[in-house]
Amino acid sequence: VSTQSTGAMGLAGDAPVQELLVAGCRLSEMAGQQLSTALPSASSLHRLSLANNSLGRKGWRGVCGGVALNQTLRSLDVSHCELDAYSVGVICMAVEQGGSIKNLSLRGNALSSAPIEHIASLLRRGSVVQLDLSESGLMAK
Repeated sequence: VSTQSTGAMGLAGDAPVQELLVAGCRLSEMAGQQLSTALPSASSLHRLSLANNSLGRKGWRGVCGGVALNQTLRSLDVSHCELDAYSVGVICMAVEQGGSIKNLSLRGNALSSAPIEHIASLLRRGSVVQLDLSESGLMAK
């Protein structure tokens, strides 16, 4: 995804894109960083699926910068993205800061105890109403 293509997709332009589904598109770290500039102005975007993309820490940090500033995004799917604890923490903080996301899927990411603190914070605040943690390797002790 380039800056030009995000404008062409309507994220930063006139056409009102409500859902951006780029699951399994092998997005790069650079694409994640470029989404950071497009997402804040995507005023009609309600659903973003980045499932099955491995963006790396810089890419996720970029995406999350945009997510935190977008006030219309209601659903974020980052399932099966090989997220590490740092990336899960950044995602949870962005969801918490933005406050508009109600549905978050972290499905299929190997979650350890470290990001659980960030996830618990989301649950305590009550902003997220649907949280998918299935296939994440979490087990009750």
